[in-house]
Amino acid sequence: MTPKQRIRLSDLDLSVIDPFERTTQYIYDEIFTGANYDHPQIKLPEQPTIIDVGANIGLFTIWAARKHRPRTILAYEASPTTHECLIENVARHVDREMTGVACFNLAVSREAGQELVLHQPPWVSGLSTVLDGSTLPWINELRDKGELHTHRVRSTTVSREIAVRGLTAVDLLKIDVEGHFMEVLEGISPADSAKVRSIVLEAEYVEALGHSGGSICAMLRDKGYSVEAQDAAQIMIYAWRS
Repeated sequence: MTPKQRIRLSDLDLSVIDPFERTTQYIYDEIFTGANYDHPQIKLPEQPTIIDVGANIGLFTIWAARKHRPRTILAYEASPTTHECLIENVARHVDREMTGVACFNLAVSREAGQELVLHQPPWVSGLSTVLDGSTLPWINELRDKGELHTHRVRSTTVSREIAVRGLTAVDLLKIDVEGHFMEVLEGISPADSAKVRSIVLEAEYVEALGHSGGSICAMLRDKGYSVEAQDAAQIMIYAWRS
């Protein structure tokens, strides 16, 4: 079991598993300072519904609650250890009278009801992935050193969650899943595609997976989105419906 710690970043009192504050600071800076998940063309209605796929310890959920004042945020985190931190951080920093937040220990993928294997270094919450060592050699390296935790996690899909939660629209779908992004997108059925009004996607390990920023953008355009890609530390893809 990875021990939890408490750290303070700005006005946030956070539960984390990362022993080095700089790793959490990096994610905080991406979201709160760099505004990586903001885009001038993505305009949400009042009291939107937001789905956070790959919620990690909850920093995006907290940021989105403050910025957009949504009616609902559904936050999905596959790692059971990280999910515990997510629950605690959301409880501290999201006003439940303003926003209803539900946190789920599920992996969002292309099919629901599967058992997936999640790999996670015990000292970095943000590196948990269902990719394997054939794609990411560092997984095998950490396993050989005894520095890798493995979890068996249940899967769901965006479309299943739309149905189960009775959603008529998803105003913003955020995806940050350490390389599993295409499977998340493939889990949106054609019947539900138009319900997802905008997407912000962090695309990791793109070349190793045989994709490119251009190919991901083309796929989203084919589904009726306007799209922009920005190449930073990872490729950030912004998609919205006019």
